[in-house]
Amino acid sequence: MYLQHFGENPGYFLKQKMANYWELWGFYASSGDGGRGIGSRLLLGIENFFLIVFGLSGWWMNRKSFNALILIIPFFVVTLLHVLLFALSRYTYPVEAFMILLASWSVYRILAGNRQKKNQVDTV
Repeated sequence: MYLQHFGENPGYFLKQKMANYWELWGFYASSGDGGRGIGSRLLLGIENFFLIVFGLSGWWMNRKSFNALILIIPFFVVTLLHVLLFALSRYTYPVEAFMILLASWSVYRILAGNRQKKNQVDTV
């Protein structure tokens, strides 16, 4: 049925999948059937933005490390499964811990780089 739906309405199918992706990792969450206010929707969006940008950059900076590969696998698996099947923002919760670790690597490297630049300027 899944493939039949794709064959009959590929545009609508892809639109549904993009809506699923947005529900998981979008920067402005849905209202949750009226259960979320604007503040909580914005907070979810900021969190998703932080995790996506800094988590993926943290993985990229450490992409040659086996540990970084292990940490990014849950992100890809959960995202792929729930984009293809059914998505609710709560399905990102198991992945967020891994993305927080990757994001912390990224933030640490950025801050360490800024400290080195500041120390170089101070010594000159």
